Amino acid sequence: MSVEDSRAEERAFRWPPRDPGEDAREGLPGVEIEAKPVPARAGVLEAFEEAWIGVRSRSFRRRAELAGWVPTSLDERCWRCGTGVGAHEADGDGCASCREATLPWGRCVCLGDDDGVLGEAIRDVKFAAWRLVGAQLGRALGERLLEQFERYEIPPGQVAIVPVPTSRRHRVTRGIDHTLVIARAAAARSGAVVVRGLSRRHGPSQTSMPRSRRAANVRGVFRRRREASVLGGAGLVVLLDDIRTTGATLIEASRTLRGARRASQRGLIPRERLWVSSLAVVPDPRRKAVSAEIGVVLAGGGSRDGSSGARQS
Repeated sequence: MSVEDSRAEERAFRWPPRDPGEDAREGLPGVEIEAKPVPARAGVLEAFEEAWIGVRSRSFRRRAELAGWVPTSLDERCWRCGTGVGAHEADGDGCASCREATLPWGRCVCLGDDDGVLGEAIRDVKFAAWRLVGAQLGRALGERLLEQFERYEIPPGQVAIVPVPTSRRHRVTRGIDHTLVIARAAAARSGAVVVRGLSRRHGPSQTSMPRSRRAANVRGVFRRRREASVLGGAGLVVLLDDIRTTGATLIEASRTLRGARRASQRGLIPRERLWVSSLAVVPDPRRKAVSAEIGVVLAGGGSRDGSSGARQS
């Protein structure tokens, strides 16, 4: 093969492959060919790390980057309970999941639903003691909290973050107090301070209980620590947990921290000066069921009673 033939073959070979029509359009006046990105080789590198280096977990930042994850917009969360909502589903009284409930806090701040990379990362921190992942999750939550402090003109230096504690037995067996790790990172990012105002008596895990028994399972498990005495002078107290499912844990911890037996009582910390914050919220199964029904009806699959969604003539 001659030198000219070799050069011609090099010019004919292109990677990544292009639309054949691009070659025909190339060189025409006024026609610009958009360069297509080369596929990322991240998947190959990840597989190599898992197979040969033994990497079992990646940083949350890396997972979020690969999955394209970003925190849910605040417009898509209920300001009162954190549940995911659609347009106009939440108003000044909350959403359908919390509107009829008397909650012992003033506002809820979270990052998103407990699924995908967010849910996986939370479980890695809680059960596998991945502290780096916990710190990155905490910083992400701290950024969300800082947005809210600025929106409501709350000086971060007057905010105290109180982590919902884990029991001593769980700290020993799991090797981490995961909510404390998350709270410290969130405080460092938002400019708040951490106050360990609660302790917790060991008991059955909430995940082992049906939803109907979770409130009874955590009743009386929290105690105010002496450090909680400084919270009366804080401009805002943020009670932080990893995941909110039914809200039973946050409700019981809030009542204990406020020194109120009922959610409606003022207590040592007024309800309006107490926020709750969690990394993720487990979607309300009732809302998911209703959304599924609406989807079936809109698709023409019939209504709840089995009748057709089409209009009768």
